[in-house]
Amino acid sequence: MNQNPVRGTSNAEMSNILAYKGADKKVVAFEEEVKKWFAYNSKRMTSLCGNPDDARRLLLAALNSVLKTPSLMECDFNSFATCLLTSAEYRLFPGAIQECVYLPFKNRATFVLMYPGICQLLYRSGMIKDIEADVVCARDVFEYTRGSNRKLVFEPFDGEIEDRGEWIGAYSIIRNTFGGEHIRYLTAREIMGLKSRSPGGNSSFSPWNSQYPLDVAWMWMKSALKQNKFVPKSAVLAAALEADHDNIVTDDSVGLSATVQRTAQAVSAPSKPIAQEPHKMAIEAPPQREAIEIPVTKTAEPVSQRPFITEAAKSQTTDGGKR
Repeated sequence: MNQNPVRGTSNAEMSNILAYKGADKKVVAFEEEVKKWFAYNSKRMTSLCGNPDDARRLLLAALNSVLKTPSLMECDFNSFATCLLTSAEYRLFPGAIQECVYLPFKNRATFVLMYPGICQLLYRSGMIKDIEADVVCARDVFEYTRGSNRKLVFEPFDGEIEDRGEWIGAYSIIRNTFGGEHIRYLTAREIMGLKSRSPGGNSSFSPWNSQYPLDVAWMWMKSALKQNKFVPKSAVLAAALEADHDNIVTDDSVGLSATVQRTAQAVSAPSKPIAQEPHKMAIEAPPQREAIEIPVTKTAEPVSQRPFITEAAKSQTTDGGKR
């Protein structure tokens, strides 16, 4: 294989050389369009991100997201630009740490706030001291008491999440700097209800439908964290939660939130024709991943004030939790 770098005197020549050598010309074209948009909006992006280095880092993270989810190139280009602006506004980055993700939904790139992003914004507020969350499985030791003497005791079963039995719920505990503690527990039925009413939950690209159990577990924990509504929130966190397209809506025709629509104004009428038309490219869609089947209880009984684990549960095999 020739290890010499490919060099060209212009973008057009470079694109032709890459295409001749087997590179995907559509990816090159999309990246060029994003970079042109970024060059035109660099001052705005730098102002939102706080410094030019973070603005460039966000651009690279966004382009990397496109490589992982090529269907984003088929989405309306303005919607992808809106995702960039929304990320910059809240200084949350897609990528390895997954503070947020961009998902294709009905020909639109959509901004989805992830569990690490929520935690990041909570800590930035200066009002939160500690955050804890986990999925509760049938073989875990779990005790939850509500009311004025609320208490939560949790001890996960020793093993991988697949070995812990059927998933029965998820909880979050948020401790603030004033000494308060906020506990929220959701049953499996409540979490599945939240997912069913979320547009993000219907996307084959969403972590809700990942083939990896830990991805799905993070979405369960995110649900318990977002429903912990009595936690003091900063204005930025409240706006970010509103902008999260994984929020609960009852009408699929509802567009992005007012916060995202506000940032979209930056790309609606530029002074020169950059990405004016919807960006559509005929590319081959990636293979659809089958949704993971997670064992979930089918009852909606309230959580008792005793550990869920029993002698019968201790003696059962772990086959029920395997996938």
